[in-house]
Amino acid sequence: MAEKSRPVDVFAKIGRFWLYLFLFDCAATGSGRYFTIGPLTPRIVLAVLIVLSAAVPFFSDIENQIRRPVNWIVLIFMFYVVFAAFRGQAFGNDQNVLISDIKGFIYMLLIPSVPVLIRDNKHLRRAADVVIAGCFVQAAFCIVSNALFSGLAPDFYESFVLEPWTANWGIIMSARYNTYRIFCKSSIYLAAACVLLLGRIVRAEKASAACGWGALFLLDAEAIILTYTRSLYLAAAAAFLLTFVMCLLTAPVRKVLLRTALLLILLVAVVYGQELALKQGIIQYAFMRSVNFDLDGHIHIPHTWERSGSGSGKVTETGDEMRAETVRDLKEIIAEYPLIGKGLGATTEARGGADEYFYLDMLARMGIVGLTLYMLPILLSLIRLVKRRRALKAFPEPGYVMIGLFAFLIATYFNPWMNAALGIAWYALTAAAVWTLPKMMEGTENQCAES
Repeated sequence: MAEKSRPVDVFAKIGRFWLYLFLFDCAATGSGRYFTIGPLTPRIVLAVLIVLSAAVPFFSDIENQIRRPVNWIVLIFMFYVVFAAFRGQAFGNDQNVLISDIKGFIYMLLIPSVPVLIRDNKHLRRAADVVIAGCFVQAAFCIVSNALFSGLAPDFYESFVLEPWTANWGIIMSARYNTYRIFCKSSIYLAAACVLLLGRIVRAEKASAACGWGALFLLDAEAIILTYTRSLYLAAAAAFLLTFVMCLLTAPVRKVLLRTALLLILLVAVVYGQELALKQGIIQYAFMRSVNFDLDGHIHIPHTWERSGSGSGKVTETGDEMRAETVRDLKEIIAEYPLIGKGLGATTEARGGADEYFYLDMLARMGIVGLTLYMLPILLSLIRLVKRRRALKAFPEPGYVMIGLFAFLIATYFNPWMNAALGIAWYALTAAAVWTLPKMMEGTENQCAES
């Protein structure tokens, strides 16, 4: 007779279901506002369901939970958010930005909630599978859109790139060399997925599994290139190098070197093949966009076509000027209120209240105290992971998830991912991954003792 599930386990199982939907939504879409009911969006509803479902297992294990410093830090941070909100009201800061700040930071409640739902390596791996699946949807859509607009139906571009695409998913912009810049609001998840996939590729025992993960890696990496986003290029490159080093330390060196080299060769071949098929200059524009280097001026590429899009060079130049002005104005606020900031809603006139630089925004609104409280759980998770680094050889997934978080932290300097659902969801998943690692070790030790 099957043993009855405890109510705590039932709520945890329900919570994981909502969590997987939430992660898929974050990885596959953008803002999560594709339909709304008043102030409610699917992402907000899912977050509420996750927290409510996690409350039962959380409070049933309250004795252990109150011993976790991360939970106390999150609680203190939430109180500090309230303080910063009142401070922002007192200064008369931008109300729309203030409300957006509060709505974003409420997702920090996921950090104590997710670890009580992700209890073992099976749950963590399933969460990673969901992220990879969501990124497959996003990457496939980006690549198909690029082929559609550049080669098959360019006239469809004007009618397609209108609301609700821009508001909910991101931007599709005609650029130089017959390229299209396709950037989703959740494009950073592509970099995190590449980390997970590279780890699985080098550890796969079966060639069929390695080929399957490799195809997904190439798809996501190609979609990253099509974003033409400098911060994402930097984050993806740094994450790739960290993952490569971790793979060298946890898997056979020869296998890591061979499979990684083959992946890079295939990526160049796929992108160049796409250039030839669609008559684009993808690599040229990537160089020009990221390092302002005219590749064709130094290495003649025979398939440089004249059709160049709508002034993308001017767009980049104007954007850089606006960024410089934003940084200057934010630094002035930080210099005036360095310790506790000017309160939520503090912003600059340069961008009309829009967020841009996460760390500077945090310092301007919540000061050194607020940014420190926000970053402390990351530091504690990293320390915990380093202390248990020997377990990563058997259970590498937490390490990959942590590297994915590093990608978020790098890219968020230029984009406000970490003060919104997209970044905080991965933050919470990282806390859960690191927290499950000692349980995995205990399970392995118990199995060895029994045998």
